[in-house]
Amino acid sequence: MVMSPLREESKPLLSRNRWPTGKLLEVMGQGCDKVLDLLRHRIRGLQAGGNHVQADRRLALVVEGGAMRGVYTAGPLFALDCVGARSAFDAVYAVSSGANNAAYFLSGTGKRDVGSYYQTMNRPQFANPWRFWKIVDVDWAEREVWNGSRLFSENVIRGSKTKFCAALWNRQTGKCEMLDFQNSRFDIVTVIKAACAMPVLYNRSVQIGDNSYMDAGVVNPIPIIEAIKEGATDVLVLLTRSRDYVRVPPAFWKRLVFRAMQFDAHPSVFRSFDRSHIEYNRRRRICLGETRLPGGVSIATLVPRIGRQMITGTTIESRPLRDATLHAAEDMAAFLGENENILGNWI
Repeated sequence: MVMSPLREESKPLLSRNRWPTGKLLEVMGQGCDKVLDLLRHRIRGLQAGGNHVQADRRLALVVEGGAMRGVYTAGPLFALDCVGARSAFDAVYAVSSGANNAAYFLSGTGKRDVGSYYQTMNRPQFANPWRFWKIVDVDWAEREVWNGSRLFSENVIRGSKTKFCAALWNRQTGKCEMLDFQNSRFDIVTVIKAACAMPVLYNRSVQIGDNSYMDAGVVNPIPIIEAIKEGATDVLVLLTRSRDYVRVPPAFWKRLVFRAMQFDAHPSVFRSFDRSHIEYNRRRRICLGETRLPGGVSIATLVPRIGRQMITGTTIESRPLRDATLHAAEDMAAFLGENENILGNWI
């Protein structure tokens, strides 16, 4: 399918790209009803034991990161797991903690591990804003979570028919690479660690093969463009910030810390970091329905409602993390026309 260029609109398209709101989430995007209708149709087919393949439609899932804000994507992914939608998507594209959540979803352990944010990672050993040299300790997550109590089912991910790509930022070239798990020889836990190696908050890189990588959230915070370029006609996007959020340029101290910790990186890495707000806002506009899409492409984007977003990247209090996970899951179930009872007692 040949895609026409994405075109900015002089006025937002939000008024005709809205869906009924839930307790915590609302749905935005051009053609959001078409995406959710397709997803419902595929889920019904899978529940009946049928085949969901349709030659003219390609459904993709895009998952944003955000450290502990990942509860806003973990909840919907849990609900999708509960309704049997694990193989409803043709491809999944994820970044940062979104890659972590997508890996659990695709590995079939989403139900068991939905509580990881408020039962395991809600500890100062992982997120501590006063530990300025390593605010988010990804090494601890690797040791205690991914290789500890909450393992991925790596064989299930590699054997899935759903293409799974994680965005990684190559320090040597300064470019973003979309690593395809099914066609990669690298250990999935190592790739997830690299995807979560956040600049400033963790500020270290992870060696994979001959290159070192970081969280690609600076250069590719929401892989929506990649999904469309690879032929997606319908895209479900899970974001972790409300629709009124606009990213500002990185603070001086963040630029200073980043340069000090990544002094030997490719020069373009620093330029990308300084301009990260531009790329982030551009991609959000696509997801929220403020950019004209190529013909035949529809997007449904789930975002926290304005005034309801209480979780930050370093929140560790169990109750708000659990509540956000639960309400996000309930909203996803409602958007699919499912009863909340399908969620069981997992959360």
